Amino acid sequence: MSFGNIAIELLRYYNEESGVTHQAPVVLANEQGVAGKHISFNLSESIDTKEFFEQLAKATQHMRNVSLNKSDVHRLDSEGELGGWNCFFMSGPNGERIEFNQIAEGCNAAINFRIAAEKFLVI
Repeated sequence: MSFGNIAIELLRYYNEESGVTHQAPVVLANEQGVAGKHISFNLSESIDTKEFFEQLAKATQHMRNVSLNKSDVHRLDSEGELGGWNCFFMSGPNGERIEFNQIAEGCNAAINFRIAAEKFLVI
């Protein structure tokens, strides 16, 4: 669900064969893997994600316990189910995990997220 630049993601990561929900261990934010708890902010299509990433990295470089999970933005090419999605995570000062993503309208990721919302959204 998106509200302006905020996305609320209610995700269930599970094993397709057994149906068992994945239980993530409690670890530092940037060490979380599948099913890691986080808050997500959608970046407008007008924002250059690379520039945003670089500015955030510079602004937080001397902040204790704050780190970006990689050295650059993760960009998925236009192919595949999640094609067109740009994202990166950061670890906040209290161990919180924060995701920044950009999903262009009409890209594969946006289309597949819309299909999933229609399939699973209960009103």
